[in-house]
Amino acid sequence: MRNPVAVLRDTEQYGVDHRNPFNLTPLMMAVRAGNPELAETLLNSGADLTLTGSDGLTAWHTVLWQTVCDARFARQKCADLYPLVCPSSMAVQTDGSLKVIDRHHPTFFLLNLMTALFYSQLGEALSAWSAYTAKDLADNCQCFPDSILPAYRQRQRYISSLLSRHEAGRDAPGNWRLFLRLSHGKYIINPQLHLRCGGKWVAIYELLGLPELGFDIRKMDFLTDTGFLEYYGIDVQEMAEDHQNAIDVQMMEAFENIKP
Repeated sequence: MRNPVAVLRDTEQYGVDHRNPFNLTPLMMAVRAGNPELAETLLNSGADLTLTGSDGLTAWHTVLWQTVCDARFARQKCADLYPLVCPSSMAVQTDGSLKVIDRHHPTFFLLNLMTALFYSQLGEALSAWSAYTAKDLADNCQCFPDSILPAYRQRQRYISSLLSRHEAGRDAPGNWRLFLRLSHGKYIINPQLHLRCGGKWVAIYELLGLPELGFDIRKMDFLTDTGFLEYYGIDVQEMAEDHQNAIDVQMMEAFENIKP
């Protein structure tokens, strides 16, 4: 994205939503590069902000996970890019009926944050027999400026109440069944959630791609210390398999035990 002129020239030749070899649109690439000016130009040219990459994530999801994972991006780019690529609403199904969630509703941000962090955080959490927790989500929310996410919506207690209020399998007025509790305080997105994508309804974990969720313990920093390995005699491959089993078991049980 070092040459925006070339990007715009390509859009004239191939279309504003053409895909590169990594299945990313120019808008997705502009967001990843932290270039709000180019992103705005592409949107003014008709770029579709609802399109997803091979990972099932939109340009806005990229803003969310980069804000959490990159402090510099959070400080310098989030405030400009977020309002540009955040959709006005999203359509979901969890019980056969259509729900349109407005961008100002608190569950809109929380659901999409969990989606955006699917690859970068959920796999590691599941491998340790955890999942998304209100505390972890609150910590992530604090990466966003108050102008985007008011301070009260960043609080752990507030997030915990949202997760509980919209928990699948719980009968309560106004419950949209967006989240599934695996165990006390540990949540994932409801596997029965379907999103409107490309003119059709797609199950959330078909869109995101469960096979890519695996957490590889072999990539953890401490395991590059040969002295540590020799001293403790760790079988890294066995540990990796155990961690992957933790992911697989929890997700399998989530799909089997969810109530319609």
